[in-house]
Amino acid sequence: MYLIGVIIGQGFKIEFLSILGTICLVLGVCLVALREKKWRVTVNIFMTIFLIGQAIAYGFHVEFLKSYASINDGSGSSYSIVSVVFPLILAFVSKYIYRVLNKKSN
Repeated sequence: MYLIGVIIGQGFKIEFLSILGTICLVLGVCLVALREKKWRVTVNIFMTIFLIGQAIAYGFHVEFLKSYASINDGSGSSYSIVSVVFPLILAFVSKYIYRVLNKKSN
């Protein structure tokens, strides 16, 4: 029984590292994109929405928002493109709405 607990524990550690690696990879790409001044606002909005989305996905077990999920009872893994595309679309839409509202006020 102890051996099964150790194996399951190792599986959780590997899955946690995979989740952490996936989120760090997305944030690393964002940090590279922050160097260009044109995209700073959009990338900051995206990073905020992405991190909030990941907290909600893993906190409330919303499967389609998780960036990394195990499938087939833990024997495989899946990367959800929706977890990146959805915050990216929201970031561009929010920046567009801000521009439209800012032009009307001037």
